[in-house]
Amino acid sequence: MFKRYSFGWFMLFLFLGSLLGQWLTHEGNATEFWNAVLENWQSEMLQLLIQVAGLAFLLFKGSPQSKEGNERLEAKVDEVLRRLPSS
Repeated sequence: MFKRYSFGWFMLFLFLGSLLGQWLTHEGNATEFWNAVLENWQSEMLQLLIQVAGLAFLLFKGSPQSKEGNERLEAKVDEVLRRLPSS
C-alpha cells in the first residue's frame, strides 16, 4: 500500500512537516496560528484559481491548438478512410 501511493504519502509527510514547522516557529496562541494558516491557504487557492481561469480564458480560448480547423479535421478523416481496408 505504501509503495502504490508513495507520492501521496511523501506529499502528506511534507505537508505535515511544514505545518509542524510553522507551528513550532509561530509566536502566539493556537487561534492566531490557525487563522494565519487558513488565510494563507485562502490566498493560495484564490491565486491558483485565477491563474487557471485566466489561462483557460485568455490564452487557450481561440488559440489554434485548442480548436480543430475544418481542413485539419477533413484531412484526418480522409487519412482514416484511406487506411481502412476496402470491402
